[in-house]
Amino acid sequence: MLGKNWRGKEQTLEIDGEKIPIYPVGLFIKYVMMKEGEASPYDIYKRIKEIRSKYMVTRWKRYSYQYIINMFYWLRRLGYIKISRTEMARSRSGAKLHRKDFHVLTPKGKAERRGWINPFRSLYPETYKKAREKQKLKRKKSSDSPQR
Repeated sequence: MLGKNWRGKEQTLEIDGEKIPIYPVGLFIKYVMMKEGEASPYDIYKRIKEIRSKYMVTRWKRYSYQYIINMFYWLRRLGYIKISRTEMARSRSGAKLHRKDFHVLTPKGKAERRGWINPFRSLYPETYKKAREKQKLKRKKSSDSPQR
C-alpha cells in the first residue's frame, strides 16, 4: 500500500517493446540506473525532456534540473545511490569547469521500492506531514471564502 497521499498509480510507457516507468520520476531514475549501471542528474534531466517531447508524455510535469539534483541528494541521503565517479565538464559556453557526479545503485536501493516513489517523504516524514497539513488548510480556506 502506498498511502493516502498517493495521487495515482504507477504509469509506464512502452518504448521499443519495453515498459518504462515514467511516473513517479524516482522509479524512472531507478530504471535508468538498473539498465545502464550509472547515471548523472543531467543525464536523467535530458532523458526526461527527450521522452516528454518525443512521446507527448503529459503526466510528467516539467521537472526542473534543480528538482532532479534534489532527487539525487535525497536518494543519496537514503542510501539508495552512491557516487561512483566524478568528471570535470565544461559548461555550454566552455568558460567554466564544473563537477559532474555519476551515481550507481546500492544493494539497499535495488531492494527498496517505496522510498523511490517519494524520497523526500521517506527522508523527512514529519516535514512532509506538516507541509501536507498546511496545503489542506490553505485549500480549505480558499474554498470557504466567498466567490465573486
